[in-house]
Amino acid sequence: MKDKIKINVEQEIKELLPKYLNNRKNDLNIFKKALADLDAITIEKTAHKIAGNAGSYGLDHLGEIAKRMELESHDKELANIQKYLDEIEEYLNLIEY
Repeated sequence: MKDKIKINVEQEIKELLPKYLNNRKNDLNIFKKALADLDAITIEKTAHKIAGNAGSYGLDHLGEIAKRMELESHDKELANIQKYLDEIEEYLNLIEY
């Protein structure tokens, strides 16, 4: 089992983290449906949103994964998307704050 990932952020951000993380878990469902439908536009838009805001919550790695997803889906390259979804899911499950 991998080690937990400790997120150190200011108290006001820490209070927002549970909702933010829950929303990202919901985004996984959006990504999975979009991937099944080969909907690169939805993947790109959702990944763009995450890439833009993850760093504000101390989740730089999440932002990096989302940026890769955004770029690849923009180019209609969906071959790696499932790998990224697995990586996001694992990352979200390891976060402690």
